[in-house]
Amino acid sequence: MTPSKLLPLGAAVLAVLAVSACSNNRGTTTTTTSRGITETRTVRDVEQRDNRRSERNDHHGVCREVRGDTAGRGRNVLLRCDGRRLMATEEARRLIHPDVSVHFGRSGRVIAAGLTTRQSANASNRSDEAACERAFINAVRKFQETARSRGGGRVSNFHSYFDRQPMSGGQYMCQVGTWHARVVMRGDIAR
Repeated sequence: MTPSKLLPLGAAVLAVLAVSACSNNRGTTTTTTSRGITETRTVRDVEQRDNRRSERNDHHGVCREVRGDTAGRGRNVLLRCDGRRLMATEEARRLIHPDVSVHFGRSGRVIAAGLTTRQSANASNRSDEAACERAFINAVRKFQETARSRGGGRVSNFHSYFDRQPMSGGQYMCQVGTWHARVVMRGDIAR
């Protein structure tokens, strides 16, 4: 082959390599967390995390991340949320039964004490915060249904009991996995 024929062939090979390199630009990125832990993630994982964070900021603002996702172990994020602020939202008022009141402190004469429920919500196509809010509302509704069935008119001493650690003041912990968000709540049924 003559040099004049090799030049176009070489340019074509370089163009193919450049295009394949651009289409395969989904490499990994290495970051160091505030605790000094080095994490390696794909660019796609980082983009998805950033999208979830921006969606979370568009919601009610009742949750904040306590423990982030750990690389290589599946999705496992822990959020701390404000149940009082959530109960004041229009969405919560629409979904929670108004005839059975919910109190984060003690209230009324207790007829069943120390009841616990673990409720989850679908986290697919939702922000972490939206999934946690829905799981909390599911737990409230479950307690309200239990109060009705046991002859109570209110739920009192309603608090988070995640990992058997009570949390008062209307705060609750929520664990978000790949497919679901989960809360564990404890409370009393009262008249």
